Amino acid sequence: MADSTAPSSRPRPGAGDSPFLQGTVLAWNAVAGTNVVRVRGAEHTDLQSAVGSETGLVRPGDSVVVIKLNNSYAVLGRIELPGVEQRALGIVSAETVTLDDPVTNGFEARNAPFVDVYIGSSGRCLVTLSMEILISNNVQRLGVAVSGATTIAALDWRALTLGCASDLEAQASRVLIFSSENGFPLQEGNTRFQVMAKTANHLADLPLVGEVQITVQPF
Repeated sequence: MADSTAPSSRPRPGAGDSPFLQGTVLAWNAVAGTNVVRVRGAEHTDLQSAVGSETGLVRPGDSVVVIKLNNSYAVLGRIELPGVEQRALGIVSAETVTLDDPVTNGFEARNAPFVDVYIGSSGRCLVTLSMEILISNNVQRLGVAVSGATTIAALDWRALTLGCASDLEAQASRVLIFSSENGFPLQEGNTRFQVMAKTANHLADLPLVGEVQITVQPF
């Protein structure tokens, strides 16, 4: 009978046998599906990836978890260091409790919120606008102006819009997509998304607008 206390004859795996490795991203293009990742001092091109919605958040210089599959590698996801702002899901938001009264009837920033976001190589993001409003005999619009790596003006037809001839109290929201597919491509880099307000008639009854919020999520 074999001695169950005897050491196994199987060799113990060493550190070099681990299927999980760390890589450094040298280049990453989420749209084209191309990349260059350095693993163990060697550069590997166009690795497979399993990062899902994080694909557009990966940027050169990121550390990533790499798994070895037979003789090839695949990227599992990013590694974030503690003590720094996390890019989990890439969601950034800001809010203004009470919006200032209008100065003109054109789009203006007033004291509306904005967020600064790094747009990845996917060149796209989701923007959500929301507000609470008490309005009468007027029309209130909240649009988005983009600046930085990309410049896009606020537009009437891409704005959160509420209007009423009589008294109306409401909460509303609108989702916008910025991407090349819908005619609003974004360049990679640091980008500001500024809420812009437009009141149809600033001489009529002024709307009371509050809880203005913008949320941006690159993907």
